[in-house]
Amino acid sequence: MIHCSNPADHAESASDQAEPLWRRSTAVIGLDVRVNPTTGPFEPAAARFPASVGVALAGLELDEKLAARRSLTFRDNQVALQNRPPGFNTQYPKALYDTIQYVLGLLPDAWASASERRVQEFVFAKDTWLPDRSLGYQHILGRFTALKALHFDSPLLRGSVQFKQNMEGCIAFEHLHALALALNAPGTGGVYPCPALEVIHLRAPVDRLLSSVPRENWDDMLNSPDRLAFGAQRIRLASCRD
Repeated sequence: MIHCSNPADHAESASDQAEPLWRRSTAVIGLDVRVNPTTGPFEPAAARFPASVGVALAGLELDEKLAARRSLTFRDNQVALQNRPPGFNTQYPKALYDTIQYVLGLLPDAWASASERRVQEFVFAKDTWLPDRSLGYQHILGRFTALKALHFDSPLLRGSVQFKQNMEGCIAFEHLHALALALNAPGTGGVYPCPALEVIHLRAPVDRLLSSVPRENWDDMLNSPDRLAFGAQRIRLASCRD
């Protein structure tokens, strides 16, 4: 693969075998976000820069299994907890969202126009932090217009535990509700996010996660009449434990 400072100067050679291989190896993106450890349970997680943002890239083989993976992690430079600023910077009310959006904007190829359309599946890692606000999902998923599947690998939040914004490594109703709101809010030009999305796959049992909402109502929340009229695919929920 040829890299250059000016994307317009890059011309793919017919004999360059690395380029199509790289394209096939970026069909899946995985995200693992760790929030600032100074974020309290009753504070807005989005108002602090994250401790780290990890991203993994992988391809899909013909049998739909994952091919070779590549990963990278972006960290802040505050190693010691006592060195972290104790308060929020009001200049950055959504510092967490903006940081994730910036990192994902570099992938899968910062030099290739519309490279995000190679990404067909997006995986939220088992131990990651998840947004509980629609704005968070808009920042994360907004540019990936060719996504067909979303995967949430986190286990279900235990019923006896109260939900907090700074939680990591679990999925709760609040997370999916925020996702549904984001997917059904049109953006610039009336375009809906992830119009090709067909399935949201959960490791957690769907019926337990959505016990407070009838299944048919949840289907309506994911697939509003306006979203479907726009031409977006109908989204279904799936779980390995259903």
